[in-house]
Amino acid sequence: MRRLIPILFKVDMVQSMLDDRKLQTSRLNERWGKVNPGDLLWVRENFCECGQYSYMGSWNRSEDHRVVYKTEEQPQPFERFIWRNKPCIHLPKADCRMLLEVISVEKRKLQSITEKEAIDEGIGEFPMDGKTYYINYMARDICPIKSPIESFQTLWDSINAKKEGCSWNDNPDVWMVKYKILSKTLDETQKLIKEMV
Repeated sequence: MRRLIPILFKVDMVQSMLDDRKLQTSRLNERWGKVNPGDLLWVRENFCECGQYSYMGSWNRSEDHRVVYKTEEQPQPFERFIWRNKPCIHLPKADCRMLLEVISVEKRKLQSITEKEAIDEGIGEFPMDGKTYYINYMARDICPIKSPIESFQTLWDSINAKKEGCSWNDNPDVWMVKYKILSKTLDETQKLIKEMV
């Protein structure tokens, strides 16, 4: 049976998927070993929602306005409402705009990643002096990197190095999840979820 599973992504990686550059993700949690080809992943990403605080301090979301994703231009406040930043873990399924279909899941050692797989992880690249360089996620504004694997290493450590036994140098077991992107818009994604699950 096809399952619908939430997956969290940072803003950079969401943008990589919107640009059709990110086609896989490496994850530490063992639950990813139970994911099967054909399962659907609904993407949770950072967002803003429109609303207002009540006099008691609770947050009331405005039902008249859709959420705005952090990869989009951020709106200005209007009338009595404000836009409140929310982390990806709080994105409701009804506001999910990206749907992925799992192609394969493989348990691997982190450092076994190939150059092509590192690029498919969505690392950013840019041309300089006629050559291709990659982003250093530990020092984003300086020190471009020539190797996609080294760039992925900095991306990995920027997310996972503080967890014991999870840094690049620790070479932990990971589940490499390869997927295809089925949709990138709210309406299409919500339609597909209803049709496919």
